[in-house]
Amino acid sequence: NSNDTILYAGGQFISINSGQVRNYLVAINTSDGTVTSFNPNPNDTVYSLVLSSDSTTLYTGGYFTSMGGQARNRIAAINTLNGSVSSFDPNSDGTVYNLALASDNSVLYVGGYFSEINSSSNNNAAAIQTSTGVVTNFNLASNDGVYTLALSSDNNSLYIGGSYYLAGFTSYAPLAPSSLYLDSATENTITIGWVDNSEDEDSFTVEQSLDGENFTDPVVLAP
Repeated sequence: NSNDTILYAGGQFISINSGQVRNYLVAINTSDGTVTSFNPNPNDTVYSLVLSSDSTTLYTGGYFTSMGGQARNRIAAINTLNGSVSSFDPNSDGTVYNLALASDNSVLYVGGYFSEINSSSNNNAAAIQTSTGVVTNFNLASNDGVYTLALSSDNNSLYIGGSYYLAGFTSYAPLAPSSLYLDSATENTITIGWVDNSEDEDSFTVEQSLDGENFTDPVVLAP
């Protein structure tokens, strides 16, 4: 927390500190390592935690579908004073791996492996208003998992990392043609064919190789 007296920890455990039962989430006194009474009891792994600036709300992300006996799909907000689960319920349809909170506590950024947050289409990253749980118009459109997030101090830049290779696009690069074959050949001309897998390409480039390693004489073909 803000005065460094409590450490919150999430993970894949069911007990801590010599067998004291705490499922996947725990609060520990930093002065002596003892476990506090804080016990929201999620039903599965907690991967990420972020604390509000006043230390009263703990946002959690993970693989769980229940928190404090209430249905909470992979995202939940917990009152740190009494361990109760708030009404904040963005309802992710997939695992949440990381969270980042705006400095004014107004927006929670989430990253993971999901396609919907609160019934809104958001691939693997989303921004949620903490006051309402409503998804903002921020839409990264990542084509694979987002595993880490870091927000700049002025809240203007969000740094992300993951297994994606496209982000910030609503459409993807054209699919490459496949099944290239020789249709006919004469002394001066060859005719080739292929399976067209995309409607978005402008042309293809065909290169000649005599050894399978060095390619020369590119020829541009219309689709």
